Order: sequence, then structure tokens, then C-alpha cells
Amino acid sequence: ALLKREADAAQQQAEAEAAAPAEEDAEADVADDFLKQVNPNSLTVMTDAKCEEAMSSCKPMDRFQFERNGLFVVDKYSPSTGPMVFNRIIGLKESGLKKEENKDSAARSRKDEQAKQAAEKEARKKLDPKQMFRSETDLYSKFDDDGVPTHGADGEPLPKSRIKKLKTEWEKQTKLFAS
Repeated sequence: ALLKREADAAQQQAEAEAAAPAEEDAEADVADDFLKQVNPNSLTVMTDAKCEEAMSSCKPMDRFQFERNGLFVVDKYSPSTGPMVFNRIIGLKESGLKKEENKDSAARSRKDEQAKQAAEKEARKKLDPKQMFRSETDLYSKFDDDGVPTHGADGEPLPKSRIKKLKTEWEKQTKLFAS
């Protein structure tokens, strides 16, 4: 694995190359000319990278995951003496969800979230289990004596598995309403 500090014991020089993906162009044909699609500024070379001494026994085309960077392969033209060369084959990217969470987390605190959940639970406590599905007339048309749906909006009987799930949800609400 790549080391971050010079002070780490038994280090070996290495070079890691990371190329950014080419931008997708709807009109470009890959078979036409691949080099036209490559971004000339996409190559990032980390020349002062350090790695563990055990990495010196690596052979060309060996694959490694460098933490928080991606998956790399030892370059097949990497010199046997001197710094080894690693090429990134898969980069790690942040998910869109994680980016959104970072923005939202700054705006809210844990206590605010807990207070919101407690308020929602209190509101659910006030909902009578016999009435909880009756407002969903766009989904259900007939109900049993407890208020559990038995027929869909189209008038067709619901499958037994769906009724069972709705009954379980109704039982949870009954317990919450009774407390």
C-alpha cells in the first residue's frame, strides 16, 4: 500500500500514474480515432510516492488497491531497478448520495434529527389503526373490520402475501396507538 509519510519504516520509491477518463462525446466514434477522444491533460503522475518494502517483489501486471485512491497495476514496462511504476485501472469515486449528505449534514445536527423522529412518532401515535389505510383510496377500495385493505383500487382482491404485509403494518400501528 502507498505510504503517506516519509517517516514510515522500510520504504521504496514508486511512481503512480492516474489518467482521468475521457469525456464522452455522443458524436465521436471510438473506431474512428481513439486518440482524438483522450484528454491531453488527463495524466496525473505522483513521482514521490512511497510504498512498503514488500512491494519490491512485485511483478509486472500485479494488481493492488491503494487505500482511498483506487485499483492499480504494476506497469509492464516498470524498471526492475529504481522506482516502480503503477497505473491506475479503476479510480474510487464519491457517490452522488455521499456528496448530498455532506451538504445536508452541515445544516442539521443529530439532536435536530432525533427531535424530528420523535415528533413523527408522536404523530403516528395519534393515528387510529382502523383509519390508517382508509385515506389511501387511490390504492385500496375495500377493507375488513379492522381497516386492513382487502381489495385494490381496481376492485380486484389483493394477494394474500400483500394482505399479510398490510396486516403486519396494521399490528405495529395498533401497538403504537395503544402506548
